[in-house]
Amino acid sequence: NFSAMLRDNIGGRATNLTPSDIPADIYAEVAKVCTEKLKHLSDDAAIEWRKFIDQQPNKTIPRGLAKRPVMTLPYGSTQQSCREYIYRYMVEDAPKFFEGKNSFKLANYLTPLLWDSISHVVVAARGAMDWLQKCAGDISKQNKSIIWWTPLGFPVLQDKKKVTVRQVETELAGRFRITVGSDSNQSDGLKNRLGVAPNFVHSMDACHLMMTCRLAVGIGITDLAFIHDDYGTHAPEIDNLHRIIREAFIELYQENSPLIDFKIFNEDNAGITLIDPPVSGGLKLEEVLESKYFFG
Repeated sequence: NFSAMLRDNIGGRATNLTPSDIPADIYAEVAKVCTEKLKHLSDDAAIEWRKFIDQQPNKTIPRGLAKRPVMTLPYGSTQQSCREYIYRYMVEDAPKFFEGKNSFKLANYLTPLLWDSISHVVVAARGAMDWLQKCAGDISKQNKSIIWWTPLGFPVLQDKKKVTVRQVETELAGRFRITVGSDSNQSDGLKNRLGVAPNFVHSMDACHLMMTCRLAVGIGITDLAFIHDDYGTHAPEIDNLHRIIREAFIELYQENSPLIDFKIFNEDNAGITLIDPPVSGGLKLEEVLESKYFFG
């Protein structure tokens, strides 16, 4: 979704928006970029990681190690959570190699390299997320709600408030302390920044689903099943559904500019000027029609 919004050629290839004979693997791509970074470093930690890489079938950072940091990026993950996922992989998936080594130190070393590698593969996604978070912070400073509409007119409101915490002590059945929290009237800038990117992209995902339903019903497909972004229908209609999914996605981003719309409305609502969204690239959305791996 972010790659399509910003016509990102690099991210578009990595997320199967363009035709290819084999499916793109965004996790493997990030792993390759990180491996190249390690090849140009010569300190002890880099040497230790290269020893680990040499034991891998593809001579790269394992795809599984890169997967969780990449897949959780749109959900507001941080460099700290990236470090946690790396460490967990080392302990759970490669315990023999890292046994007796300072696993946390090695995880801490790899974290900024892997984190930076993600931005080389999903360029637009990182740029769009950073932009949305900056806007959310600026809007929250005005103590205003963050509001946007999906292209089908569905309103979305995000209004995280700071919580006022009060401790109550009682003498019932011995000393007992409870903590009571209640929402204040003050916007919580941190929570709004962390929440805006996943909420925004999920709203666009949901809009794509609704547009797909509308097109499907228009040609007589009324038996549909959905689990998040998995779409299903009866076998004789599969080819039609595959086509409609792609047509709806193209319509969503060719005829609408969700980031621009977000900026315009919230500037007016909060009475401030927000920075411009990232510049769009040259990805041709029509190529989605020919991408057999866009949806399975």
